[in-house]
Amino acid sequence: MMSVMGIQASPSFTMMGFASRSPRGFAIHHIWGAAACVGILMFVFATFMGVSANLLGANADVNDAGMAVAKLLPELSKHQQGELVGHYIMLIGDNLPWLIGFLAVCAVAALQATGSAFMSTTGSIITRDIFVNYLEPEADHKKQILVARLCTGLVFLAAMLLASFSMEATMLLGGLAIACAFQLWPSLLGVTWFSFITRRGATAGLVVGLIAVVLTEPLGQKLTGGSLPWGTWPWTIHSAAWGMFFNLIICLIVSVTSRQDKEDHARRDSFHDFMHDYTASARSDRWSKPVAGVMVMVWMFFAIGPGSLLGNILFGEPNAGYDAWTFGMPSLWAWQIIWWALGVLMIWFLANKMRMSTAPEREIESIANN
Repeated sequence: MMSVMGIQASPSFTMMGFASRSPRGFAIHHIWGAAACVGILMFVFATFMGVSANLLGANADVNDAGMAVAKLLPELSKHQQGELVGHYIMLIGDNLPWLIGFLAVCAVAALQATGSAFMSTTGSIITRDIFVNYLEPEADHKKQILVARLCTGLVFLAAMLLASFSMEATMLLGGLAIACAFQLWPSLLGVTWFSFITRRGATAGLVVGLIAVVLTEPLGQKLTGGSLPWGTWPWTIHSAAWGMFFNLIICLIVSVTSRQDKEDHARRDSFHDFMHDYTASARSDRWSKPVAGVMVMVWMFFAIGPGSLLGNILFGEPNAGYDAWTFGMPSLWAWQIIWWALGVLMIWFLANKMRMSTAPEREIESIANN
């Protein structure tokens, strides 16, 4: 979940959102694409892969009981479940080589789409935040586009060199990227919702959060020679969570102590007033925001939080058998399907009723020509 939130908070998605010609298609994609269709695919394919593996030789107990249909997969322990997809791919390659070629094309397309988006936005960020702000403030759009293309090429070259000569470093940085991107949430929330978060607070929190992420990842152990006493992911808590813990503390403390900066306060308020003017709706009512807040908190607690433990036994004990299961399936499966459906309804409410994915009711007029 934190990985997904880290991807959402990355500057690439923000920039692509602002670069879209119209936000009218956002709601349809969020509700039926991201929430409904992706949820169905996850339930269907994850279930098929898991059940099929038990019947194709991956489960030693099923094999001993003589219930396996065929022994096409090697026996895997519960600690080797991450290898299942790799064995499936090799099995497909041995029996259906044309299909493995199709999968390879799909994988390359996905990598190119993802890589091009992140590299192009990285080039744009370097151009806008470094070249324009510090080197050539009067650069026109044509020169900015040229510099952005050059920066994108340099980023691509650096990534290729790193992947070619140090695969271990590539893996370490790849695992670090999502946890670091997750630390951008206080900054993003400060821009969109919480005006009391100051620029200094967001920056200080981000720096401390990134340091905490590094020190709780394998990279931190390598940099310190394994001398950190807490190890990797202390108390089995993800490094992104540790980073966010210290990030929020520092962000709030610095924001409270730096709120006396009147110039920064006025600039921040002008931006939030601009956002409010275009997101406010004449059709909104006083109950929408409280209902949305309660809905999100309840869903997060029961769907992905501690409340999900109830799903293990609510619709029948896991080992009670088919006849004792209320919906004819394990209780946890039924619980996940129910809360997935409720999650789709929640996304619909947020996207349409709360106007989080709808076009403004009036034409947007830029507050700056930049």
